[in-house]
Amino acid sequence: MIPRDQYDSAIVALRESPDSLPHMHQAVLALARAGSLAFARQEYARYGLDKVWHDEDIMALGGRLYKDLYLSSGGVTARDFALESADRYEAAFRATGGYYSGINAATMAWLGGVPNKIANMRAQRVLELLPTQDLSEKTDKYFVEATRAEARLLLGEESAAQSALQEAWDHDPLNYVAQASTLKQLKMISKKLEQPLSWLSHFTPPQSVHFAGYIFENSIPETDLLDLKKKVTDSIQRQDIGFGYGALAAGSDILIAEALLDQGAELNVVLPGPKHAFIERSVRPYGAHWLDRFETCWEQAASRQELDIGSSKPTDTLTGLASAMSMGMAIRSADRLAVPATQLLICNPDDRVSQTAADAALWKEFGRDQTFIMSPAVQSSTNTPRDPLGDTLKYILVEGRQESAHVESDMVAILNTAHHLRESGHPQIKLGIHTYLKGDPKAQIIAQSLLEAALPGGIYVSDTMANLIALMAHDTHSVSYAGRTQDDYEAYALVAKPKLA
Repeated sequence: MIPRDQYDSAIVALRESPDSLPHMHQAVLALARAGSLAFARQEYARYGLDKVWHDEDIMALGGRLYKDLYLSSGGVTARDFALESADRYEAAFRATGGYYSGINAATMAWLGGVPNKIANMRAQRVLELLPTQDLSEKTDKYFVEATRAEARLLLGEESAAQSALQEAWDHDPLNYVAQASTLKQLKMISKKLEQPLSWLSHFTPPQSVHFAGYIFENSIPETDLLDLKKKVTDSIQRQDIGFGYGALAAGSDILIAEALLDQGAELNVVLPGPKHAFIERSVRPYGAHWLDRFETCWEQAASRQELDIGSSKPTDTLTGLASAMSMGMAIRSADRLAVPATQLLICNPDDRVSQTAADAALWKEFGRDQTFIMSPAVQSSTNTPRDPLGDTLKYILVEGRQESAHVESDMVAILNTAHHLRESGHPQIKLGIHTYLKGDPKAQIIAQSLLEAALPGGIYVSDTMANLIALMAHDTHSVSYAGRTQDDYEAYALVAKPKLA
């Protein structure tokens, strides 16, 4: 499960069993993995997990939260967080003897400035504790070998570390979240050792891709389609793509989606409106065979979303918003695994008119890599340029104890307003932001729901807004999943990234 699903399932379980320590741990860990650090720390204390002394996972989670603070800080403050993290991990190790808390205690103490001799002694201690017998669970094998790799690297034994890391990957090759966490830890150590990171490139998780392309008429020969699919497959393999985000229109979309599924990648679909209306507009008119292929891809998709934003049928504007949301989802997926996001398009690179050309221009605007595969289809001369997405969106912000709402047509303006209100207003102020298309009757309802869910001092944004921030404001802001509102809308905490000196 992704962190969001882990959190939601834990909250549901806690409603039935409010004293369940495993589900409390699951909820806080999911928040930490999603980047919701402030919320995770609050929940860790609220659940009383900081008073638990018999469970390694729960005790080590306290160390994990301070480690995340170390990663987001600098200077003396970062060192203090590292040492606090080490102390909490060490307490977990002494109470339980667990190798996970032991290796983290060694690494965080070393990063906090403890002498090499002490850190090496702790790393050697962990190596002696690691089980040598064959383990039945592949995840157990993964974490044993990942721990061995970290200990060897702390001891300066890079070759042995690489061998152990390969063992870990071989045991659990698809556990991307765990792999990303392991790589983050090893990169921290390598950077402080002033060692090159090139040896870790072999272990990088797969990339995420936003995909789009022309709709095909029935006249495209089957041989051309097979050749096109081979080119798509080659691109997926060459770029090591493991996660795809886009729509399922006849032609390019479906062809790419099929290739992703054939290669074992995860398919995530976003439609610009209800499924039945999308089929009637973008699939059925181009041949019954596309409809069958659409349904096959739809059923195999890992996630499916039908935009419901003030319109009952797809429009060019909704299509543009769905594409932008897919782009943002691809970027957020890549960020979670610390890998790049890319774009794959089946179209004429010189096209400046089609819907696909608009997608290409929007992605390129933010300096991201993209790959073009020439399409055998010729776009209709009746195509007209799509209005720029920024000209069609509104942003609404609501704040606590205020009857009125702030509405802007510019994302930067609404984000600046939100930060100004938080900095100049009451320290406990709560804010909610949503983006919408003109005429959407639910815009203020959603923003108000986010406001009511926000923590004191927090700015919460909707799922739509979160994806657009990932695409359009990636350099200045990030978002982290914070749960669901009482009205069942997804809520994300908005975080301003530190400004570079």
